[in-house]
Amino acid sequence: MQYFTADCVQTALSFVKILLFTKFHTDVPLSVTHPKELVVMGNGPSLNGLIEKSPSFWQDKCCLMVNFSACSKQFTVVKPELYVVADPYFWLQPESTERLFGTISQTVTWPMHLFMPVRSRSHKTWQELVAKNPNIFLHFYNTTPVEGFKCITYPLYKKGWGMPRPHNVLIPAIMLGLRMPFERLYLAGAEHSWLSEVMVDDDNTVYYGAKHFYTQQAVQVKARDHNDQSSKLYEILYHMYVVFKGYFQIKAYARYLHKEIFNITPNSYIDAFERIKIEPEL
Repeated sequence: MQYFTADCVQTALSFVKILLFTKFHTDVPLSVTHPKELVVMGNGPSLNGLIEKSPSFWQDKCCLMVNFSACSKQFTVVKPELYVVADPYFWLQPESTERLFGTISQTVTWPMHLFMPVRSRSHKTWQELVAKNPNIFLHFYNTTPVEGFKCITYPLYKKGWGMPRPHNVLIPAIMLGLRMPFERLYLAGAEHSWLSEVMVDDDNTVYYGAKHFYTQQAVQVKARDHNDQSSKLYEILYHMYVVFKGYFQIKAYARYLHKEIFNITPNSYIDAFERIKIEPEL
């Protein structure tokens, strides 16, 4: 009874959020170069190994990259057909806007589908930069959190009206992949090893380790919320809880669609998906 009541409340709240925040028509490309398999490339440090040492694995599959990866040397090596941006930082901070979208506009010489959250539409600077490149095809997606009864949430996911809480860019990346024709998705560069990298100093300031495939070494970053205020440890841990729970929600949804998701990231903390080890070729 308790779970039924919770599902009722979550479903009702989801409809309210959809009415308030969702754009009801969002498209995805129905045709891609390699329509059966998608490699979702997170920004974890292990991604370099996959790109450099196992090229035959990803070269015959559709590739998706995220957030700041366009500013890496690997971007023009992979030439991703799909690209997902999720963090408001990239359209709210002028320096980051210019760095990311300016680089994308100047660098992309192949057809690439760029996915941006609906809430970014009101910010014109990044759109002006992207519009300069005819190789970039722009799509918007909804980040509306949708929870509750599966018989209701799954059709809403399928329409693209919402998704599990998108506290990490890989959640919208995977959900967008599931809306497309792909039968199998592979997660690369998805360590999510934040739990082992969180620390609290003598002033009760919370830090976490930031490791990316495009940086030389990990750095300790002060945890901040969307208002640029210092985050508390319980807030950081709750954020992690939401992300890891979201992957189990996605796993169940993928099973409903008769699609498969595999985690090919070495030493990943994501425990929702079946793991596959990719042996290096070089």
